[in-house]
Amino acid sequence: MKKLVLILVVTVFSLLAHAQMDTICGLIPIKDKKVCYEGVVVGNYSASTIYSNAKVWVASNFGSAGAVIQTDVVNTSLVLKGILKEDEYTTYNFTLTLQFKDGRYKYTLTDLYYHFMTVENPVENMPFMSSCIEKTVIDFNTFFTGFIDRIEKGIKQDNNW
Repeated sequence: MKKLVLILVVTVFSLLAHAQMDTICGLIPIKDKKVCYEGVVVGNYSASTIYSNAKVWVASNFGSAGAVIQTDVVNTSLVLKGILKEDEYTTYNFTLTLQFKDGRYKYTLTDLYYHFMTVENPVENMPFMSSCIEKTVIDFNTFFTGFIDRIEKGIKQDNNW
């Protein structure tokens, strides 16, 4: 009986330890020790339509697609490096990878750098992440999930007028 309880306790602790490695503060997703938002979005579009819609979204959200697109493989993938402005003083550098297949696309948002006035750091190193300041972590997550929502709406938009 003692062995069974011990095995159960060890299993629960190992599961909890593993879960903590996948997020910061139980909310912010991480991969390879870096904040990383990723997902697959399924739809009824061909890879070429999704790719085309993504290019239109990039151009309308960043002013110049050429300024942010680092890699462009037609109908297959886009890699963007850009800056998101949160407020008058705060911006984030990011890398966004979009991969396209018929009926779906995958996004990966990573390499996030926080800029506040003259301070620049990877977001993983920011004090609000290490100390889990709840409101700040929630606001951070809301900001980036909102950005991902805008990407999804833009790519699903029907540009066939």
